[in-house]
Amino acid sequence: MCENVRCSSPNCDSKKGEYLQIPAEGCCPECVRRMSPCQYESQTTPHNSVWSPDRCKFCHCYDGEVTCTDQSCPSLRCRPGEVLQILADHCCPQCIPTGRPCEYAHHVFQDATEWSPIPCTMCVCRDGQTICYPIQCPSFVCPQGKSMERRPGSCCPSCVGSYCTDAKIHYKGKFGKIRDI
Repeated sequence: MCENVRCSSPNCDSKKGEYLQIPAEGCCPECVRRMSPCQYESQTTPHNSVWSPDRCKFCHCYDGEVTCTDQSCPSLRCRPGEVLQILADHCCPQCIPTGRPCEYAHHVFQDATEWSPIPCTMCVCRDGQTICYPIQCPSFVCPQGKSMERRPGSCCPSCVGSYCTDAKIHYKGKFGKIRDI
């Protein structure tokens, strides 16, 4: 260790921020320069710190000076069945596999495509699986003077028409007698 060691007395320049310090593995004091922290976007960061202000930039503080570099992304060409996407918390785009297409009634549908093969039914392609379900109609009440009616080619009923009453007969539109009151 530090037995019988004769140390010189270094002259530190206090104007440059130098001071005497004995290194952890040493015996004699040395002049060490105090490194300055950095200011970045109204925040102080310590000397020699590294941070990312956003997902595509890296910054480094060295003795009061900030150096930032943008991350460079490789040029990518995706294979068939893949799509180029930038994922959350990633800077560079990546090739992500798409789901498998579906075949339904001699038609091919890409993954996540929705279609209506018959009235009142919706289908969706999910990674090669066709999933069909009945269309859910909202519940509602028609206002007075309108009736609930399901039109041809429509799945859900809607409120249509206007009614008027003449004596004891209920009419729809100009000429249609609905019922006696």
